[in-house]
Amino acid sequence: MAQSSELFIRELTHILVKTGALPISEERPLDEAFKKSAHDRYEMFLLEEGLVQPDVLLKAMSLCYKVPSFDAADYFFEYPLLHFFPKDFLLNNGIIPAELDEDILIIVAADPSDPELLAKIGEFVSYDIQFCVGIYQDICDAVEEYYDRALTQDEEVEEQSDSDNEMEAYGFEIEEEDTGVSEDIDEI
Repeated sequence: MAQSSELFIRELTHILVKTGALPISEERPLDEAFKKSAHDRYEMFLLEEGLVQPDVLLKAMSLCYKVPSFDAADYFFEYPLLHFFPKDFLLNNGIIPAELDEDILIIVAADPSDPELLAKIGEFVSYDIQFCVGIYQDICDAVEEYYDRALTQDEEVEEQSDSDNEMEAYGFEIEEEDTGVSEDIDEI
């Protein structure tokens, strides 16, 4: 079920109406309003027009795709998991790896029903994949934030190391911080 396909739009709207998130009178007019809008993703149209809240949308998307929902906006993603994949791959496919539980990699996807997605992921990892659905923009924002953050942190560590080397080159000693823990085994 391609994101923003007519089938997806009808099904998601129907779920939102059925759960009481939207009035039944809005079911058909929403389809037409989306078609006339500048949005290319139906869920972003719903959010930006203020028609539903993110948590309500996630629950509806979970029912639509029949996978658990995942709020990518409120999650701390792990650097090593993101770097299983190229950044462009994550952004182009609207996915982000969330957790690794033994041999199962949990992937948050904007469109977990994409029939090619599993094969694409398999080009990079050999874990069993469990999909969750998330909001596309939240997924992309998280990829941008966490993927590059790790690179920035590496650069800060490298800069600190370079700074320490410069200090030593000018004759300054770098002292280790005293933790109060004795490293002398004989004292124990």
